[in-house]
Amino acid sequence: MRRGALLSVLALTVSCSTGTEPGNLRLEIATHRLQWAAARPADYTYALARYCFCWTAEQGPVRVRVVGDSVVSRTYVETGDTVASEYARFFPDVDGLFQVIDGAVAAGAADIQVTWDDQRGFPSLISIDYVAHAVDDEVSLLVTEPPATPN
Repeated sequence: MRRGALLSVLALTVSCSTGTEPGNLRLEIATHRLQWAAARPADYTYALARYCFCWTAEQGPVRVRVVGDSVVSRTYVETGDTVASEYARFFPDVDGLFQVIDGAVAAGAADIQVTWDDQRGFPSLISIDYVAHAVDDEVSLLVTEPPATPN
């Protein structure tokens, strides 16, 4: 999915996103974290794309495979190549997506928008603008393949 398609997704999800009211967002994070903990499979694979002013290797989409509490592989969806270790931190497990949101709240990001999966509570789209009116500091994380138990 490219930037134009992301803008379409963002336009469609505005009504179900959460703004940056820190108290409300913290409550939503806690609520959805519990929902995800209850629905989380022991082992799962999902894909994540990042949209930012960054290197292509930091964008993905990347398929993340999780066994238990550990990420066991990260591979680029389009090529199957393994993600280099220096880029691994950009593609966390789903619990790490919650940590990204927590970090943005703690950093006092100017705007945080989150769209949650209705069924399992994971963040399916995260858009963060760290500094209002700054250029190139925004990042969006889009789950392009929801968490699924491997065959």
